[in-house]
Amino acid sequence: TALTRSITFCFMAAVTLFVGFYLFPNQLNQTNSPIVAITLALMCVPFLVLGQTNSRVLQASKMVVPSLFALQLGVSVLMVLFIIGLSTLHLQNINSLMAALLLASLIVSIASTTKWFSSGQYQKPTPTTNIELISSAKLVCIGIIFTNILHWGSIVIAGFFFSTTELGLLAAAQRTSLLIGFVLITINFVVAP
Repeated sequence: TALTRSITFCFMAAVTLFVGFYLFPNQLNQTNSPIVAITLALMCVPFLVLGQTNSRVLQASKMVVPSLFALQLGVSVLMVLFIIGLSTLHLQNINSLMAALLLASLIVSIASTTKWFSSGQYQKPTPTTNIELISSAKLVCIGIIFTNILHWGSIVIAGFFFSTTELGLLAAAQRTSLLIGFVLITINFVVAP
């Protein structure tokens, strides 16, 4: 199915990126992040993709709150809670933060998948190919790719030029911008589901 192919593609992309970071650390790892943190971050990718996919399905099922939880709020809120917990335990380092991100993305993907399966909207895929769906899905996929490149591409590019502190500030500013955008997304879901 398409979901299986998406997860497989994400897994292959994560493995390719890991091999690149491992073989070319001086060129790709400008911030000197530990390989453990990079591995944990790359392990998040399939779970984040699953959460995003589930968000779109829940949106189509007119389940606004679970859709927003899977799309943006879930990982962000859990990360705030995890960071507060790590701060209380004095365990704030890059490895524990990436482990917290992995845990948050895993929780969101499991919760959104469970919500999708229990919604009554889940159906077994049919063996016939729907050509119209495939052609429209390609356009949606291209749109989502460009949206993510616009949202996060600057952090990747900035990683080659800035220190980790400056990157952290940039990422925090972008997260804040996305949380403000949450209000606009909510209005969009309510006005035009």
